[in-house]
Amino acid sequence: MSVATLSQVLRRAAKERRALAGLVVLGWEDARAYVTAGEEANIPVILQAGPGCRRHTPIPILGRMFRVLAERAGVPVVSHVDHAATLQECLEGIDSGFTSVMIDGSQLPFVENIALTSHVVQAARVAGVSVEGEVGVVGYVNGAVSRPTAPEDAHRFEQETGVDALAVSVGNIHLSQDKTSSLDVDILGAIQAQTQVPLVLHGGSD
Repeated sequence: MSVATLSQVLRRAAKERRALAGLVVLGWEDARAYVTAGEEANIPVILQAGPGCRRHTPIPILGRMFRVLAERAGVPVVSHVDHAATLQECLEGIDSGFTSVMIDGSQLPFVENIALTSHVVQAARVAGVSVEGEVGVVGYVNGAVSRPTAPEDAHRFEQETGVDALAVSVGNIHLSQDKTSSLDVDILGAIQAQTQVPLVLHGGSD
């Protein structure tokens, strides 16, 4: 049985000074392919059920599907609800067997984002589930505009919510396929210096 939480695989990755890929799932075939690739490379796999995936397949079905793959895998497999916007979405994911949830309150005022994320963390802790939050806004190509993460906001957010991982905006953009963006490594370093939890980079860059 290789069911793992996000916190478990990220702690190990941090000690080994390497990153892990969060892989967006759209169905059974690609989820199975990701796990097979992880086994061949002998690395943990993070299966992500994002909003697009959840629009077409109910969370309870996705939770069971990911769980079956994890239980049969030869490497740790994290089942992750990505970009949930409400406490209810996170609770449904937790009840459906997901081992990790992302509560994305980045569009809310900062204090409200902290409050919402804190509620999710409290509920997840009881179930042994990891929580990822987001500070700043990671925008989309031809969509929502990015808002960079301020290091001091990242520090406060981590301290007041207790998240296990933190998504940050440092030039990365969702759905980026061209060299239209670049990471601000100085800001990323400043954020890292003020936080303890692993940092998550959504989207892409050049």
